[in-house]
Amino acid sequence: MPITTHTQRHQSSSLCFSHNTSTTLSSFSVVNHLSPEIFVAIVRDLSPADLLNLTFVCKLYREYLCSPNSSMTQEIWRRSRLCYYPSLSLPPPEGMDEKSYLEFARLREDCQLCGRVVNLVVHWAFRLRCCDRCLKTNIKCEREICDYFCTPEEKRAILQGLPYIEIRSERFYWKYQWTLAEYRYISCHPRKKSLWLDQQKLSTLKIMDDAKSRMQSSITQNRKCLIRETKQTMIDSIIDELCEIRSLDGEQVYRSTYLRRSPAYCRAMSNISEPINDDWIAIKKSMKKTYTAVTFAIEFSQRQIQIEHRIDQLWRSPIQLKDPCLRYLRFCPTYKNLIFFNNDPSIPFTKCQLYCLICQIKAEAEYYRKHPNELSHVARALILGLERLQIFRCALCCKNVNSKINYRFIDVRDHLEGSFHCVLKFVEEDHVLINEYGLEILRKREYRYNR
Repeated sequence: MPITTHTQRHQSSSLCFSHNTSTTLSSFSVVNHLSPEIFVAIVRDLSPADLLNLTFVCKLYREYLCSPNSSMTQEIWRRSRLCYYPSLSLPPPEGMDEKSYLEFARLREDCQLCGRVVNLVVHWAFRLRCCDRCLKTNIKCEREICDYFCTPEEKRAILQGLPYIEIRSERFYWKYQWTLAEYRYISCHPRKKSLWLDQQKLSTLKIMDDAKSRMQSSITQNRKCLIRETKQTMIDSIIDELCEIRSLDGEQVYRSTYLRRSPAYCRAMSNISEPINDDWIAIKKSMKKTYTAVTFAIEFSQRQIQIEHRIDQLWRSPIQLKDPCLRYLRFCPTYKNLIFFNNDPSIPFTKCQLYCLICQIKAEAEYYRKHPNELSHVARALILGLERLQIFRCALCCKNVNSKINYRFIDVRDHLEGSFHCVLKFVEEDHVLINEYGLEILRKREYRYNR
């Protein structure tokens, strides 16, 4: 057995360290030189807290995320705000960028005056986030404000140009703002005092209108949150109640996973912030009524997945993994219209049944590969890889409301299976259309492919 000397071990560890260091530096170099377009694509779905953490990673990231005059920076923060904080639906107030807006209203959790984190309230009139103790220390009502350097009439005129908050129907002003306004008033030329007061009133009017709209928005969002919590508790109790029902054999009749896939549940969750109406009262009955159809659709999908998994597992499958026929799998009649024992999709296929099904699907896929024109436009577009283009439309919307909204394929499927239509069994040919632009692209692609 060879003996490794201390020098050899040291050289080996040095080489290892050198390799790891070079790899790390290389990776850091790549990350540190991302183009703005790639950076936007990476961070487009991050939360505001994650974006704030990224500002401490490197100078480049901080430049991308902390440039108040950059439209790209503002769009990154705006998208994150609307996605993660729907209650902050109003744009930032005048003079405040998106990042500062989020930090002020949500990300920072300390008093701006004392640093405490107890009983914090955002006062939009003062553009200040502070605790109750600091607020009481720094505000005064009109009768408490001393007018050493001006008359009572001048005092009232100055106060009309200052933002305020109302506590028990009485107006309270920020002491420092009063002191500063009084100093500026007495320092102003006598002929310009009236103009200065008018400008202050206009500025304060904008601030107070903005503060009232934000306060009203906050009240509305709090009311929606209360309704949402009430409804969530209500629907959870209904599902728990249904899940406790047992058959004569003692088996569970309703499963929570299937109940939450029902159209009634999806529609209820889509308008969960709206007041309770008749549909909500009848939700239990609706969930029980559609449970059988939901169960069949889910288990039908599970049997299709079983076929796909079996194809992947079989090393010498009738359909090889690189076989072009795999692209036609989802459009084969046998795959779309599976037949089950006793019409019960909960019973898995046996190996023999799977082999027969795969052979049948293989033959159908081979046929469609040779005769693609017999497939629908949607199927041909998906086979040619056009699913990322916004050329697809919802057939149900086009039929019912004459809508012409264009989607990517994954988006139109989410739209159909979501709360708007609640489609249980998605079929491309029945539920999706292609617009004129998509048909033109399809014709050109097929012409090139056939050549």
